[in-house]
Amino acid sequence: MLVDQKPVVMAAVSNTNKQARVSRVRDLLAELIRSLTVETETGTPTNIQDVLSAIGVQGKILDVSMMKTKQNFDEDTKIAIVIQQSWQSASKCPICGGYMLPSQSVSFDHKTRVRDGGLGTASNGQMVHPFCNSGVKS
Repeated sequence: MLVDQKPVVMAAVSNTNKQARVSRVRDLLAELIRSLTVETETGTPTNIQDVLSAIGVQGKILDVSMMKTKQNFDEDTKIAIVIQQSWQSASKCPICGGYMLPSQSVSFDHKTRVRDGGLGTASNGQMVHPFCNSGVKS
């Protein structure tokens, strides 16, 4: 389920600050285990929307592959198109590959470290998650 819903799960986790992210991932995993246990015991399929709602993520998940084929675009289809194109062009952290929201939290990183002779030029810079810049790179 995590692999099938990776973009949704990544969005749910990445849209939180560093301190809240750990507890959100913990809550997500606990809810997935609970839901999958219920699925195994009762045969009721796990719904990703219910899992995300249980951990406090609000919004509507649109499964574009399940939409009916028609000539005109309804509102859900229009939203799905916007989301699809937005994800394709969304900024990704070059260190972890996760989606970034530059308006909320971004750090500027030297591709070649300063201590290794890297300069503060545009060609040597990249946008990354603050945690990836300070925690992952050492």
